[in-house]
Amino acid sequence: MDTFQTIIDRQYPISHGEYADLDLPRFRKYAVCNLRGGIGKTTLVFNLSYLTDDLLAVDTCPQCNLSYFFDNHYLAAHSLSVHGLILPYIIPSIGGRATHAACKIHVTNHFFDKKTSCFIKSKNDLYLLPSQLTTAIHQAWGLDAISRERTVASILFSSITVFVKYSAAFFACATNMASPFAQDIPKSSACIKSSVRAGL
Repeated sequence: MDTFQTIIDRQYPISHGEYADLDLPRFRKYAVCNLRGGIGKTTLVFNLSYLTDDLLAVDTCPQCNLSYFFDNHYLAAHSLSVHGLILPYIIPSIGGRATHAACKIHVTNHFFDKKTSCFIKSKNDLYLLPSQLTTAIHQAWGLDAISRERTVASILFSSITVFVKYSAAFFACATNMASPFAQDIPKSSACIKSSVRAGL
């Protein structure tokens, strides 16, 4: 109950800009995700991206609300979506892997004028990603042991390969998907090997 009271007690000063710094640890990348919908993930990411600068906001929710807040016409834009970035790592036969997909937010949202922040949009085809991951991993199981290990590791950690070059990012994750984008945790090759051999 003390925790809830602390939250309630902080609510008034926060809403009036009079809050004290919690002195929390700071990181270069943040994942904002929760399995429950409607609790403010997208709102939090949008507000944080507005309050800071020089960041990359990656919308990994197929509902695309964050993308819409940044660009009302995001569907008409010719930029790649998160799904388009990830797919070539899962299905290599698709072809080349994109190196530039981020769009400047200030171009489509005037409230971000004089900011250098960017975003990578989402699309509703991201709903297909879990089944595409599963299919790709099942296909890799037919390879010899060494190729299988390399292929499965590449599939599972493809999102890190895509986003690691960016200096800062907020990830808005989908409510009802197991999102690989939140797994920004380095693992040793031994962990990968044991996971592959265990069939995980």
